[in-house]
Amino acid sequence: MRSVPAVLHPTSLRRVAAVTRACLALLAVPARTHAQAPGEVAGVVTNARSGAGIADARLELLDGDVRTRSTIDGHFTLRGVSPGAQHLRATALGFRAVEVTLVATNGRTTTVAIAMQELSQRLRAIAVRADRGDLPLGTISISRAQIDSAGKRDLAELLGDQAGLTITRTGGAGAPARLSVRGSSAAEVLLLVNGVPADALVTGEADLSLVSLENVERVTVLRGARSARYGPRALAGVVLVETRRAEQARTSLDVATGSWGERTASASVVNRFDDLSVSLTGDLSRAAGGFRYDVPAVRGGGEANRLNDGTGQRGLFADVGYVREIAELRVRGGVRAVDRDMPGSIVQPTTLASQSEHRANAGIATHLEGEHVQLSLDGDIERQGSAFDDPDPSLGPPYHERLDVHALSGRAAVTTHLDDASLSVGADARSLRFTSTMLVAGSPTEQQVSGVWAQARLPYAVGEDVLLEVTAAVRSDASSLLAGRTVSPRLALSATRGAVALTVSAGEAFNPPSLADQFFHEGVLVRANPALQPERVHRDLEARAALRDVGSEAFRLGGDLAVYSADITGMIVWTPDFRFIWSPGNFDVRRSGWEGSAQASLAHVGLALRGALSRSNVVYAGPVLEGQVAFRAATTASLGAVQRVPFGRLELAGRYVGERRTVAGSALNALDPYWLADARLVAPLMLRGWHADLALGAEDLFDARAAMLPDYPYPGRTLRLALQLRRGTPLP
Repeated sequence: MRSVPAVLHPTSLRRVAAVTRACLALLAVPARTHAQAPGEVAGVVTNARSGAGIADARLELLDGDVRTRSTIDGHFTLRGVSPGAQHLRATALGFRAVEVTLVATNGRTTTVAIAMQELSQRLRAIAVRADRGDLPLGTISISRAQIDSAGKRDLAELLGDQAGLTITRTGGAGAPARLSVRGSSAAEVLLLVNGVPADALVTGEADLSLVSLENVERVTVLRGARSARYGPRALAGVVLVETRRAEQARTSLDVATGSWGERTASASVVNRFDDLSVSLTGDLSRAAGGFRYDVPAVRGGGEANRLNDGTGQRGLFADVGYVREIAELRVRGGVRAVDRDMPGSIVQPTTLASQSEHRANAGIATHLEGEHVQLSLDGDIERQGSAFDDPDPSLGPPYHERLDVHALSGRAAVTTHLDDASLSVGADARSLRFTSTMLVAGSPTEQQVSGVWAQARLPYAVGEDVLLEVTAAVRSDASSLLAGRTVSPRLALSATRGAVALTVSAGEAFNPPSLADQFFHEGVLVRANPALQPERVHRDLEARAALRDVGSEAFRLGGDLAVYSADITGMIVWTPDFRFIWSPGNFDVRRSGWEGSAQASLAHVGLALRGALSRSNVVYAGPVLEGQVAFRAATTASLGAVQRVPFGRLELAGRYVGERRTVAGSALNALDPYWLADARLVAPLMLRGWHADLALGAEDLFDARAAMLPDYPYPGRTLRLALQLRRGTPLP
């Protein structure tokens, strides 16, 4: 242990001056009557190797009941500290525990800087994932601690400010949310939850608003063609979601209320009994909607009320794990129910349309880890039921559509290590059975898909300071609805020297047409296309340069920049014909652009900055819809700042969406660019052993009347009050 001297905190000068005057007055009083005023301990927890702040580290005084956790940039404050010698202990997952001795004084702030060493040995099996270290340069990875600090409602909000990612909602909080990566359609992005596809089983699109963050341990996003490793639909990228695991014994509770009738609550309880761990999480939310919006001039102008815009969700998830030496067995299951109003467009509104969806899933997973070999086996079963009803639509006859899908899937993977090189091989299969009134008569009622893959990583040291690494992957997929097999390769080469890294990659991917594209029940002005061919990416090229976290204790900087292009054969787009009948077709497209992000921190003033800027161009090879894909902005940007203040932290964020249009050089359905600004003030509290964060936020601070899609407006300024409660200790 080492002694850490007391350092006067700059923000406490006036307080210290007052205390000093009081102390001088007390000098005339006999020693036995000296007052004992509580003080504070403030500081920062950093990675001893990189100097980066460590989020969610646990800080506690061993001689009392005072504890807290570090913020996203590693800072912390312990209040109510008794004067005198104190023993402070810092713990964080993946780091060696640190204990320091300090001397707290009456009414003053003692500051400490704690540097933690990374654990060199492997963690026990419950905390290991074989491919975590295989993630390539430019990967977006968001931990549980960052999720807690972000204060977002769902997965869509969490990913909304990342470079190259665009979220499209059809309303306010809880409304359906689709993800576009580098100008793609939502059906070209694969969402995997614990390795299981979570895209809608008929449309192929993932609704990110259905992924509750309370049950998420980590989110990973890989941009670009990823079919070589992850399979169909990873044409433009893949989102990997890992659900919560019992790596810490903890209890958490989140509640929030806000504008437009928003009410949310979620809770999580995790405990450990020797080798057995149990995790239970639940959440529920309601929002009434009903906001006012500006009517576009082309629709008559003025203001109107958005009616029939409410939403509600509820979910429950359980995870039971058994870990013994090198083996892990895990059983998980969950249910989710969603009820939504469907207001329609502002051109064709409806006050009676509604949607309900119910999902249930259960799975079992095993993981064996030897010295050089890792084996994983997983199996899952899922049921999904959906209903869409409108007894009196503004256009067309009433409808009462039903969808019921059963899915059974399994996965196996083996990874071998030899020094720093690795080879992984795996296989997966999925069987689907569905009944639906939404599909035409005679459409398929079953589908079987399967794939086998292999991936190799070979690092090679050049001299003492340059590391080269080659990653090669290939996958073969088959579907009962497609002829033959589809092969998707990918090759990447990276070079690292110190904090600078470069990588180039090339790959292929494919995306089969969805059942909705091929067999959707024909409606008014809508016709499906059973002759659709799969989408293919033949040349997905990317070059990326990154500057990893560098600088001094006072200032740190990092960032990356990437350029890319992709040739897509047969991209599926719904377009109207000369009769204005909408139907999907295959079109050749070139997608190209660049994206960059940067982050900086000034530890001494408690300021963290981040920013992202993206440009995506989508050009059709033929005359159909020349220009951008409809209503996807070519330019997007985000800015954010987190400033530590005496009573917590202040967060500011801005998001920019550029012009959207359907036809290059035409004003038809063009949408102007817009900025949205958010602000949030977070105050940490200690409530009888609980660590609490009280947050007051304003979304769309300046009440910009924006819309991502024409005729689907967003609500304006939204106020939100949230309380997070956390209690727990690291597991041994």
